[in-house]
Amino acid sequence: MKKNILLLVALLLMCVWGCKENVLEPYLNDSSVPGAVSVKSIENISGGAIIKYDIPNDEDLLYVKAVFDLQGKESESRASFYNNEVRIEGFGDTLVHKVQLISVDKSENESEPVAVEIKPLKSAVMSTAETVSIVSSWGGAKFSWVNENEGALTINLLAEDSLGSMVPFNTIYSDDVEGKGYIRGFDPEPRRFAAVIRDRWMNYSDTIWPEGGQMIMPRLEQKVDKSKFKKLILKGDQSWDQWGGHYENAYDGNIKSIAHTKGGTGWPHIFSVDLGAKVKLSRYHMWQRQDSPKGQAYAHGNVRRWAVYGTADTPDEDGSLDNWTKLMDCTIEKPSGLPVEENTDEDLQLLKKGHEFEVPENAPEIRYLRFVILETWTNSNFTYLAEFNLYGAITELE
Repeated sequence: MKKNILLLVALLLMCVWGCKENVLEPYLNDSSVPGAVSVKSIENISGGAIIKYDIPNDEDLLYVKAVFDLQGKESESRASFYNNEVRIEGFGDTLVHKVQLISVDKSENESEPVAVEIKPLKSAVMSTAETVSIVSSWGGAKFSWVNENEGALTINLLAEDSLGSMVPFNTIYSDDVEGKGYIRGFDPEPRRFAAVIRDRWMNYSDTIWPEGGQMIMPRLEQKVDKSKFKKLILKGDQSWDQWGGHYENAYDGNIKSIAHTKGGTGWPHIFSVDLGAKVKLSRYHMWQRQDSPKGQAYAHGNVRRWAVYGTADTPDEDGSLDNWTKLMDCTIEKPSGLPVEENTDEDLQLLKKGHEFEVPENAPEIRYLRFVILETWTNSNFTYLAEFNLYGAITELE
C-alpha cells in the first residue's frame, strides 16, 4: 500500500515539474539579442500609420512589434518576420505620436528600440462626423453620413426625451461608405436630435447637432389602419388562398400566418389591395414567411425581388398596370450573403424583425396598392407573404 502511495506522489511531482518547465521556458533559449530594424518609410493613414522597414539578418527572428501610447495605455502592433511592415491603428487625433520598433526572436530576446514619429490622418470617426446630416423626417429625423474610410463605426442616434435629456433611440453599426438611419415615433412637435460616433478603440466624436443647432419638427406619420383594407382581385392576379394560406393573412397582424399562391400560373405573382383610404406613403414593413417548418427562411416561396405600384383612382378590372404608378423596386438581401439554406443568427434575427422599405418622397398619394412579385428565393412557382404594415399621412378616409 505504501509503495502505491509513494509511486502516486512521484508521478504527481513529475507532472507538476514537467508542466512548470513547459510554461516557463521559451521555444529556444539563448541570450543573443537580435538586430534592430532599419526604417525605410512611414505612411500616415486614417487613425494611424504603416511603417515599412528592413528586418535584421537574424535566423531566429520571430516578429517585429511597434509599441506606442494609445489613450494613456501602452499598446502594440505586431508583424511576423515574413513581413516588412507593421500597421498601427486606433488614434482618434492627428497629433504627432512616438512609436518604438522592436525586433523579437524565438527566445523572446528584444532588440534595442528604434524610435520614430507618426502623424495620423483624420480617423474614420472624425471624417465621418464632418459629413453627418440630420433633417426632419416622418415621425422624427433622418440621419445620413459618408464614411469614406469604411471604418467599422457605431452611430448612436439621440433624441430629446420627455424630461429634456438626450438619450439614444437607435444605434447603427456600419462600415458602408454611405449610411443612413432614422428615429421615428414622435408627434409633430419641435424636438432636439443629435448623433455621436465611436469606433472599436473607443474614440468618440463630439455630439453632432443639426445644421445651426436648431430643433427639428417631425412630420406627421400614421400607421395605416389595416382593418379598412378590402380584398381586391384583378384579372391576372393570383389566388392567395392556396395550400392553407389565405389572402387576408397578409395583413392580419400575425407574422406566422401566410397568404400562399397556387403556383404554376406564370410570373409575375400579383397581390392587390384596396387600402380603404388615400395615403401619402412614407414606408412599409414586410415580413417573409418565418422559419417554420424548418428551411423556409430566405428560401422556397419567400419573396426576394418585387415592384410596388399604386394609384388613387379606381383600377380597371382588366388588371393592366398601364394606369398604375410604379412607386419603387424592392429586393431582400441576407446580411450574411450566404447561399440559400445557410443562415446566420443575424439573418434569422432580421427574418423575425422584418424588412423596412422607404417610399420615395416624390411618390403620389394612393388608395390602391399592388405588390408585383418577380422572383422568390429559390425561383419556386409559388409565392407567400406573411405580413405587411404601411405608414404615411392619411389624406382622405372613406
